[in-house]
Amino acid sequence: MFGMKEVCECPICGKEYDTNPGTCSCGFEGLVFLPCYTTDAVREKYEGKRKEMTFRIYKFAKQVYYGEKPYESSSLVTYERENRIDVDEALERRGLAVVDPARQQKNGLPTVAVEGLLAMRSNVRALILNTDEAEYSVLDESGVEILLLGAHFKRFCDGGLLQYRALRYLWVDGKNRHFMADDNVLFSKDRTKLHLYARSRPGEEYRVPPCVKILEPYSFFMPHFLKKLYLPKGIRIAQNALTIHNAYTKNDNGELVKVQPDFEVVYY
Repeated sequence: MFGMKEVCECPICGKEYDTNPGTCSCGFEGLVFLPCYTTDAVREKYEGKRKEMTFRIYKFAKQVYYGEKPYESSSLVTYERENRIDVDEALERRGLAVVDPARQQKNGLPTVAVEGLLAMRSNVRALILNTDEAEYSVLDESGVEILLLGAHFKRFCDGGLLQYRALRYLWVDGKNRHFMADDNVLFSKDRTKLHLYARSRPGEEYRVPPCVKILEPYSFFMPHFLKKLYLPKGIRIAQNALTIHNAYTKNDNGELVKVQPDFEVVYY
C-alpha cells in the first residue's frame, strides 16, 4: 500500500539502509525501521519505536558532548556587536547541532544564541548549546526535541525559553554553575527558580519543589501530558509562565482576556 514503506534511516546523518546494520557509519547506534509518508493511525503503532529512537538520539548527544563519539561542531553564522557576539544561525543538515562558538569569541565578549539559530532546520532533533547566553526564541522554527546545555551556559536573556516544538529531554553539564536539570525539568543551580518543564515530559501530575520561589517565563508552556500542577504557596509566577504566549480570547462581554492553562493549578 502506498505510504506503508518502512525505511531504516539514520536520524543523525540521514543515510538510508535496506537492512538494519544496527550502527550507522556516522557512529549512531540503534537504528530502527520506521514508516514514512503514512497515516497518523499507522504512526501510532510505531510510537514505541519512535520513543526509543528519541532516547537513543539523546544518548548519542551526551556521548558527543563528552567526546566519546567524534563529531564536528556545526558551521555558524556570527556577528560581533558592541558588547557581545551573536550566534545568528547554525548551518546544520544533520540531526544533532553542536553550537560551540568558542573559536569565534573575541576580546572575551559573551556569545548569545539568537532567534532563528536553527530556523527552518526541522531535521535537527538535538541541540548541544555551548554559548554563554540564549534568547527566549532561540528554538524558533526548529524541530529540536533534546536540549543539552554546556558547562559555561549562564542565562536565558528573558528568563526562560519558549518551546516551539515539544522538548522531551533536558540535560545540563554537572559542572555548570548556573543551571541544573532534574528529571527533564530545568532549575537554577540553587533550585530557587524553575526555568523550563519539558513539554513532552511524561506524567499527568507534577509537584514543584517547595524550595522554588519563582516560575520563569514559559516554564510551563503547553505541556502535552500534564493535567495537574502543584505549586508551593507564595511562589512568584512570571508573566506567560503558565499560559500560551501572548494569547487572548474574548469573554461573554466582548472583553479580551488572557487564555488560561489547560491543566489544573493547586497550591499546597
